[in-house]
Amino acid sequence: MKKYYFLFGILLFVITNCQKNKFKTKHFLPELYNYKIDPELTIVESKVVKLKVEWESLPESPTLAEIEEFKTNYIDFLLEVENILFYNIGDINSTYIYGRFYKSDIDTTKIWTSYNNVDYFYAEDIQSMINSVKGVCTIEYLLFQPNAIDSIQGSTKYKIFIDAHLEVVKNEILNTKNSW
Repeated sequence: MKKYYFLFGILLFVITNCQKNKFKTKHFLPELYNYKIDPELTIVESKVVKLKVEWESLPESPTLAEIEEFKTNYIDFLLEVENILFYNIGDINSTYIYGRFYKSDIDTTKIWTSYNNVDYFYAEDIQSMINSVKGVCTIEYLLFQPNAIDSIQGSTKYKIFIDAHLEVVKNEILNTKNSW
C-alpha cells in the first residue's frame, strides 16, 4: 500500500511541477535518491546487520521463543526489503544487483543439494552459488520450512548455513546501496 501512496505522490509532484523551467528531470533522480531511496536502503542495511548480530548471538540450542522472535524480526526485515524492490529501475535494473539478494523463485532441490555436499559454509561459498539458491527468500525458506525449528535447535551446520546466507544478503544490500 505504501508503494501506491508513493507513486501517487510522485505523479502529483510531476503534474504540479511540470511547468517550463520549473521541473528539471536531471534534478529529480538525485533528489529522489537523497530523500527516499537512500534512507530506505539505509534502514534495510541496518536491519540486516541487526539480524546477523541477533543470529550470531543465539545460543547453540536456542529455545522456541528465541527462534520465533528471530523469525518475527526476519518478517519485519522482509517488509522493508519489499519497499526497496520498487527502486529496481533504470540502470540499476540492468545490473541485476537486486537479483543477487532477492530471487523469489528459489530452487529448494539445489538448496538441499548444496547443503548436503558441504560440511561447513562460508559466505564466499554461498556468494558463488546461483541466485535461485541464495538470498532473502532462501533464508525465509530455511527459517519457515516444516523442520526448521528442529534443524535450528539440533544442527550447528544448519545454523552456519543460515549465517552464511545472512552474510551474503548483508553484503549484497551494501553493494546495492553503493551501486545507486
